[in-house]
Amino acid sequence: MAEIKPGYKSTEFYGSAAATILGGIAGSGLLSPDMTNLANNAINQIPEAVQIIDSLFDGAIRLLGIVFGIGTQIKYGANRALAKKSPEKVVIRK
Repeated sequence: MAEIKPGYKSTEFYGSAAATILGGIAGSGLLSPDMTNLANNAINQIPEAVQIIDSLFDGAIRLLGIVFGIGTQIKYGANRALAKKSPEKVVIRK
C-alpha cells in the first residue's frame, strides 16, 4: 500500500491557504489604493466619535475575517486528514 503524504505537503493545502490569505488581504482593503483614498476623504468629513466607532467596527470585522479564514483552513486540514486516513480493520464475528 502506498504511503499517504501529510496534508501540508499537498497542492490543495497551499492553494487554499493562499486563497485564504489573499481573500483576507482583499477583504481588509489593503489591495485597493483607490478605496483607501476614498475612505480617507470620507473619514475626514465624519465627526470624531463616529470615526472611533467606525474604526472599532472595521477592526472587529477584519479580525473576524482572519479568524474565520484560519478556522476554515484548520477545519479543512483536519477533515482532509480524516479522509486520507487508512481505514481501520473491522472484524465481524458471527
